[in-house]
Amino acid sequence: MIAPSESFSVLSDRLSSLEKALTDAQNEIRAATERSDHGRPGWRTALIALALVAAGAAALVWQLQRQLGTSAARVVQAERQARIAADAADRQQTSAREEASRQIAAARDTAIKAQLVSDVLAAPDTVRYILTGANPAARVFAQVLWSRSRGFVFSGSRIPPPPEGATYQIWLTTSGEPVSAGVFVPDASGRITIATDSPPAVPRPVIDVKVTIEPDGGRQAPSGDTLLARAAPRPAAQ
Repeated sequence: MIAPSESFSVLSDRLSSLEKALTDAQNEIRAATERSDHGRPGWRTALIALALVAAGAAALVWQLQRQLGTSAARVVQAERQARIAADAADRQQTSAREEASRQIAAARDTAIKAQLVSDVLAAPDTVRYILTGANPAARVFAQVLWSRSRGFVFSGSRIPPPPEGATYQIWLTTSGEPVSAGVFVPDASGRITIATDSPPAVPRPVIDVKVTIEPDGGRQAPSGDTLLARAAPRPAAQ
């Protein structure tokens, strides 16, 4: 199959050849006219024949000029469509690579968190704290795994988005000042998992955990309303 650019080149070459032939025919007509001035026989017949040839060549040149213009427009359109298709393919490939990178990063993050949770659960000094919301109907839930030797894990579900300009902050309560264990915002489904093998430095034993609503960036000490607090133990059955 001949490419549009090649077809355009072929037509252009044919047009150049015909234009040359037309020029030659016109030159022949002029020469025949000059000969007629010297009284050579048959000049009228030759002149008519050359005129017909020139007219036919002119018509063919005009036709090829039209074809050449049409071919040029098709070449431009084909090249434009090719550029659009190439740009679309590049964008699609870029989008696919970015999506694959996000999925790989998410899978890697999930694997790292799973390993950290497993390590903290296996630690001999791990303490588990169950946290619930103030409104039982909301079913807001979280748990904290705390190990001085292995790390810290916070996992929550059904947590609503924080108010505008606010964030949630985790506090480890001790007999002295509470220690911040980080700030967070849940995902669109209300879930959050924080896992680290570098737990916050707590000079005293942790006796409680809670989550409060604080301004963006968090505070040095709890100042907002409590979102999650340690669940009260159930009374023993009588």
